[in-house]
Amino acid sequence: MAKTRKKDSPIDFDFEIVKEKLYANKEFGSIDDLIDFNEKTWGDDIHAESESWACGGSDVECNTFKKSDKLLMAGDCTNDLSARIEKLRAELELGGLYDLPQGFKSCKRRRVFSDDGDEVDIDRYLADDCDLWQTTKRDGKKEFVTLGINIGMSHGNSADNFAQNSALAYCTAEILEQMGYGVEIKITASGWASCNGQYLKNVYGITAENSDDLIDYWDSETAVTFTCKQFSEPLDLRAIASSAIPALFRKYVFHAFKTFFGGLGNAKETTKKQLDLIGINVLIANQWKDGEQLNFVEKILQDLQD
Repeated sequence: MAKTRKKDSPIDFDFEIVKEKLYANKEFGSIDDLIDFNEKTWGDDIHAESESWACGGSDVECNTFKKSDKLLMAGDCTNDLSARIEKLRAELELGGLYDLPQGFKSCKRRRVFSDDGDEVDIDRYLADDCDLWQTTKRDGKKEFVTLGINIGMSHGNSADNFAQNSALAYCTAEILEQMGYGVEIKITASGWASCNGQYLKNVYGITAENSDDLIDYWDSETAVTFTCKQFSEPLDLRAIASSAIPALFRKYVFHAFKTFFGGLGNAKETTKKQLDLIGINVLIANQWKDGEQLNFVEKILQDLQD
């Protein structure tokens, strides 16, 4: 039986408890909200093993907190991410994924001419064409997809791994929008065992329903999330650029995890239950093999059409 947030609870995240397993997500409105939270709550304190590790390595553009913060504050992307997107786009174009799949009904807008409509087409008017009125229509029903980028990666991942996921997410979003889907993008750090049962009990009074036991620490899933692109907004590389900067996760999100859940946890495949709580349809995570991006995107498109 699920247990959710109480009406008068001080808890500031969404959660459910099912058979002593906690599913939780702290949602920030934007990256600015996440950064503001860090500045107010943590100040200059940094919960990370080392600056070099937290920033993804010593030989990358964002290899210090100062450089990372500058990129995050400005919304700029690294040159490496831009290059990776160009390379991946070329590979996916070669594989035919930037063309509409056969049998898919396009939801793109088209002009229809008739003897009645929204506005007059000047060329047809001058040519004395009776069908001089034009109306813009959309073929098919527009569908909406929330794409997630999971930046919650394990200790051994470098800046390369973060950038690979970001590039894959960007190209996937490009293809989906070209197919007529409305795309929203969320950046999330979702992992397991990052909640501390005693911490949750002491701070929030959360325990498993109908049981005196604490929540199963090792079997719970928690996430910190924010939306970087709304459905109505055009796709912009700057919107997802922060997901390629390791310090976003290893500094700012670490602090949020410590504050809300009392721990950091580990990387493990996100369950459907947790994705539903976060509100993500398709997740780009570090669970695909390098060189298989084409197959990965093909499967996403097939699953959406089935």
